[in-house]
Amino acid sequence: MCLHEKPFELETSEDITKVFRNEEMEDEEMEFMDGTWKKEINTWEELVGNNLLNQEAVIEGAVHSIRNMGDVAFVILRKKEGLFQTVYENDKTNVSIHDLKEAMCVRLTGTLHEEERAPHGRELRISHVEILSSPAEPLPLAIDKWKLNTSLEAKLNYRPIALRNVQERAKFKIQEALVRAFRDYLYEKGFTEIHTPKIGARGAEGGANLFKLSYFHKPAVLAQSPQFYKQMMVGVFDRVFETGPVFRAEKHNTKRHLNEYTSLDFEMGYINGFEDIMEMETGFLQYAVELLKKDYAHELSILKVELPKVDKIPAVRFDKAKELVAEKGMYMDSSVIAHPDKRMIDTIL
Repeated sequence: MCLHEKPFELETSEDITKVFRNEEMEDEEMEFMDGTWKKEINTWEELVGNNLLNQEAVIEGAVHSIRNMGDVAFVILRKKEGLFQTVYENDKTNVSIHDLKEAMCVRLTGTLHEEERAPHGRELRISHVEILSSPAEPLPLAIDKWKLNTSLEAKLNYRPIALRNVQERAKFKIQEALVRAFRDYLYEKGFTEIHTPKIGARGAEGGANLFKLSYFHKPAVLAQSPQFYKQMMVGVFDRVFETGPVFRAEKHNTKRHLNEYTSLDFEMGYINGFEDIMEMETGFLQYAVELLKKDYAHELSILKVELPKVDKIPAVRFDKAKELVAEKGMYMDSSVIAHPDKRMIDTIL
């Protein structure tokens, strides 16, 4: 707008409409978003189901590996749900097998067939290849191997690539399962989810060192716990929970310490005793294990994880535990409680 011009004023809703819509344009010429994603790509459920067998299907994904057998090549695609086998046959596709490279993103069209030896019992026999993107250079890591046989330094240096390995990405699905189970279970129990500040003036509880920082020239710390805010919000909603990061400036080269992790916190009012908290924790563990069995069995098998039995969890009072330990000639103090050995656990349980 030039300075000497009269400012443009919107006086009515009709004036506002004119800005976003040319009155001379007919409604049928306008394009509107309706919130639905229209794409001619078959879903994972369709690909592994029975309705599309021996019919044309379209799949998108990243080329995870290529096994060239001569006249036939197996092109394994990586999707968020897992690996899917496709088959390239010479003279039946619009591109040469030498044009395909690992890490390419492609859209493949072909006929879906049943194949017992393929992952998920299905394979796509390719008739048309559309290359969506190509890597600038070969991958520095062999991510198609079942396990990344490389150093930790290499994994971290090439982290965006290393995470594409089957085992590496399975760990994130297990993390997803636990957070999902925590949320779903507490929603069912009438909890309200909250989101608390992660930068504060001081720590919320003792016993943990703090990461200190300058917050606009004022001293501040990273939150070590949402405890203060949980207690505040219990007075508002009775039952609250949060899944979020916490930070503790501690050495973390042990199995029991991390200086940054995702905390699953809940707070509840109107309880009869700590046994109510124990019941909630037990219920969550049972819910989480069942969810893992139901929706994450594939990731568990990849990581070779055997889930514990949580249908009955022993509950031993502290005074009783001390008696049982004393009978075996062992001593139990706060340091032992924090790091009990197997012998002590077996004695108590």
